[in-house]
Amino acid sequence: MPDNVKKIDKYEIIEEIGRGGMAIVYKGLHPFLEEYVAIKVLPEYFVQDREFVERFTREAKTMIALQHPHIVRIYDAGIYENKYFIVMDYIRGRTIKELISDKKDKLLDVDKIIDIVMQVADALSYAHKHNIIHRDVKPSNILYDESRESAYITDFGIAKAVSGTKLTQTGVSLGTPEYMSPEQFSETSDVDQRTDIYSLGIVFYEMLTGDIPFKGDTPLGVAYKHVHSYPTRPRIKNPKISVYLEKIILKMLAKDPNDRYQSMDEVIQDLKLFKDKDYEHMIASSYVEEKKCKLTVRSEPEGAEIYLDGEYIGVTPLEDTEVSFGKHKILLVSPGYKVKTDDLEIPLTKKAHEVFFKLQPELGLKKEKVNEKGLSEEDTVAIPKVDVKEEIPHEEQREEITSSEEKTVKMTKENKSEELSNAESPKISVKPEEKETIPIGSRSKNKVSSLKPLIAVLSIIMLLVLGFFIIKGNNRQSTTNTNNITPQLAYLSISSEPQGAEVYIDGVKVGITPLNEFSTKPGTHTIKLTKEGYLDSNATIDIKEKESKTLSYTLKEKTSTTTAEKDIPVSISSNPAGAKVYIDGKEIGATPIANYSMKAGTYTLKLIKDGYKEFSQTLTLSS
Repeated sequence: MPDNVKKIDKYEIIEEIGRGGMAIVYKGLHPFLEEYVAIKVLPEYFVQDREFVERFTREAKTMIALQHPHIVRIYDAGIYENKYFIVMDYIRGRTIKELISDKKDKLLDVDKIIDIVMQVADALSYAHKHNIIHRDVKPSNILYDESRESAYITDFGIAKAVSGTKLTQTGVSLGTPEYMSPEQFSETSDVDQRTDIYSLGIVFYEMLTGDIPFKGDTPLGVAYKHVHSYPTRPRIKNPKISVYLEKIILKMLAKDPNDRYQSMDEVIQDLKLFKDKDYEHMIASSYVEEKKCKLTVRSEPEGAEIYLDGEYIGVTPLEDTEVSFGKHKILLVSPGYKVKTDDLEIPLTKKAHEVFFKLQPELGLKKEKVNEKGLSEEDTVAIPKVDVKEEIPHEEQREEITSSEEKTVKMTKENKSEELSNAESPKISVKPEEKETIPIGSRSKNKVSSLKPLIAVLSIIMLLVLGFFIIKGNNRQSTTNTNNITPQLAYLSISSEPQGAEVYIDGVKVGITPLNEFSTKPGTHTIKLTKEGYLDSNATIDIKEKESKTLSYTLKEKTSTTTAEKDIPVSISSNPAGAKVYIDGKEIGATPIANYSMKAGTYTLKLIKDGYKEFSQTLTLSS
């Protein structure tokens, strides 16, 4: 169709607002209602294709039968100058795909995401109850009006009746591969409402993480992953996601439809329980992935605490613990050693998987034996023997005196090279000239001369002793300096009430409570504890070398600001009566409604009745 089209049937064309593989969408003006509308037109080159025409007309017939506040409403449809067109509500907003793209590195607000999913799930539940399955739920088919905080599902082009036949092109299932359920890729599997649950789970995953779980270079590659691979856990890509919210998503993405939620109403119910923090009654709380791998974790040294995706699973050596396939974050904590973190990927084909980690001492220190003088015994340098032989006179016999001593000085690595040159000196042997032996007591004039060798021997001995003490003193000083630059570690034990709180030290997550004997540097540290449903606990502590501290915190539960508010009775009537009433997208009955209890706040009120124009109004209640 030419881009300069000005009119379709009675509708004035304002501008083109979207273009896809199947249709072009224009913003138009309704001539009588004077309201903007969206006009979806099948391009002329598809008009001769029976398959595309069937899809297009199927969408018009399907959507005109569905009247729900979160399904884009159809006003009109027909053929104009050989152009097939559908006239729909004009939504002042953007698609979820555009919202995700615009956010880039910044993710959407979790509460907003949950509201969007609940609204779309409610719309799809309505369609399912009318025996219609969408089969193409994806971000580009969900519109979001930020001013009204309202989401709308559109494009029922490949929807089918539950009892209808599967609409396909030749040998190919229709849909978008990245968002299709495993059964949509099978020629034998039946497709029911649970396929929409899977696709909405993919959209949910993408909004929370900014990424889709399954990618591939070809549609066939993507299809294979949907059928055979498990998604990376959402909390690995976005650690801020609650573990309970993750369970809801994983149950929506179960490979076997029987393991998924069986209806959209179950999804909505679990999301309501999650928002109310009633995790115990959530269906997803008991969900376990149907296929597991036996994981064995070993470490050197043993006894390290193991955390998988933030959850404590035991200490090393850990044998044959069942974990799900896919990607995980593993963390090992052991007092005196650096925290070890790593990415772990377990292929679907492996029945058992073993990993080994060699832990590094904290601050790079090696564990060495230390003697009572505080010196390492790893390296020793020996001062060689010094033999001094001298013959001295004796009254009855000549007595040989041998001064022989081996001294070993323990040294640290810092002064080893400094002393090594002294240690490598050759053996010293001193042999003075032989002198005539004179009996003791003789007053010969040679007496003084005969004592010279003895004096020489004593001098050498004194020099050796003095050198030993100098070396010893240097070693003490070196050891003292070494101790000054390598401080001893300190140890923290942290508990909380309730347990299971995530522990952050200086902004780095180190585990969950109870945390026992965690090694850290001495000094000042910030401690932060976080747990879903509880207020964060923050503290600053000081800890000294070798000191062990035990800290205990009682977490305060978050309280809703609306719990203390009084109920406000609201009555709603219409002329004529019998209009369906929706509060924030939730149907509460039909008019007249008397004394419906509501809290103070702002709501979107909608009234819908067949044959009448939809009524919409913002309702503000004050206590």
